[in-house]
Amino acid sequence: MTEVSSATDTTNSIMQALDVGTGINIKDLAQSLADAENKPNMDRISDKITQRETAISGYGVLSNSVKSVKTALEALNDLGELSTKAATLSSTTSIDVTTVNSTAIAGNYSMTVSQLASSQQLISNASASSSTALNSGSAFDISVAVGATSPVNSTISVTSDTPAGVVSAINESSTGLKAFLVQENSASTSVKIMVQGPSGAEGEFTISSTPNLGFSTNGNALPTAQNAVMTLNGLTGIQRSSNEFTDLIPGTTVKLKATTGSAVSLSISEDRSIAKTSIQALVTAYNDFETTVDELLNQDSTNFSYSGSLSNDSSTTRLVKQKVADAIKATSSTQSGTIKGLIDIGVSSDRYGQLTVDDTKLDAALASNFSDVAKMLSANTDNQTVYDTANKGLATDAIIILDDLTSANGTIKTSTDSTTKTIDRYKEQLEKLETRLQKAYDSYIEQFSAMESLVETLNSTGDYLTGQFKAMENAYNNN
Repeated sequence: MTEVSSATDTTNSIMQALDVGTGINIKDLAQSLADAENKPNMDRISDKITQRETAISGYGVLSNSVKSVKTALEALNDLGELSTKAATLSSTTSIDVTTVNSTAIAGNYSMTVSQLASSQQLISNASASSSTALNSGSAFDISVAVGATSPVNSTISVTSDTPAGVVSAINESSTGLKAFLVQENSASTSVKIMVQGPSGAEGEFTISSTPNLGFSTNGNALPTAQNAVMTLNGLTGIQRSSNEFTDLIPGTTVKLKATTGSAVSLSISEDRSIAKTSIQALVTAYNDFETTVDELLNQDSTNFSYSGSLSNDSSTTRLVKQKVADAIKATSSTQSGTIKGLIDIGVSSDRYGQLTVDDTKLDAALASNFSDVAKMLSANTDNQTVYDTANKGLATDAIIILDDLTSANGTIKTSTDSTTKTIDRYKEQLEKLETRLQKAYDSYIEQFSAMESLVETLNSTGDYLTGQFKAMENAYNNN
């Protein structure tokens, strides 16, 4: 009944507005009536779409903030990133240090070199050229024995009986020998075959063959095979087959270049300030994360474009906040001694949830308990993967948790995807309302057009009757 009365009132108003005919803008009137029926719902849905789109932007901000904390943690999950080691030599003429890594033991060392490692080399008789036939064009074998203590005997088949063929056969064998051609005179093609054995005393070797290539001739013997010999801090007789000592001082590679006339001093120092800088960077990243979350949840704030964008999804946002806080403030899986977590090295929370650093306590921990701090943070490892079943330390444990929050199947992405689906549903509803609005507009246009035609007809009829009455009146007056 209300709808009928409302429709009647509208018709009467139109008729009154029309008065004696056309003149009203039926398109504006139809649009106003259609809007009155549909726009409130459309506006409500549009507002919901805007809120959800703002939330998606908020999730992006939240994810990036979590990743910033993760980046700060990645500077603490490897032992080699917590300090830098440097080597200083009193002289680099005879000895050099080419590698100093995180496992190097800081301290002072004294070294002398009495002998360098070398490889035995044998040289053949000269041949007219690299393609000279050595066995009248027939293949032959070379007998090789490699090793001083327990020689390993091998037979090498030479299929091309030329100096070049011998070189190829030796290099392709598994004896460990290497061969190449040496041209003695640039004015001629005369060549000799030079063969080199493995470095060190055990690289001694012999070569024999028929035809005799001259390797067994004493005059063709070059440097002999010998080990490098050195002393370290008074320990004499240290020998290696190579001039590079990778197992002399842990974490270092010592390269011998020449024998020494006097002791060479090596000092390995450690700079631990990098650990302090990285811990402070983590505190800053975490505090920025806390501030960002608070802004995302504060619908009354206008500090940032994203402020309040997740106020309608506080449960997910607070869950992320709690998980990050728990990961950072956790007890390490590789705690050592009294150093169990960040709180034990001077990092604590204030009443607002922000982290603070007690520099005095942190400096003391790094100075006196650095190994325990390193183990707590990094498990004293480098490049440990998340798939390693061993305990990983606080930094990597936290990284795994944060990765789970921001991964393709993580909490933040799941909420983002859910919000996107909600937006799609709202857009479908909005499209239906827009279709309904268009239909309502078309219907009103049709109704008003019919009424306007009726009014025009009535006006035409009224004009006709008025003319007739005037004619009758004139006729009466004339009579």
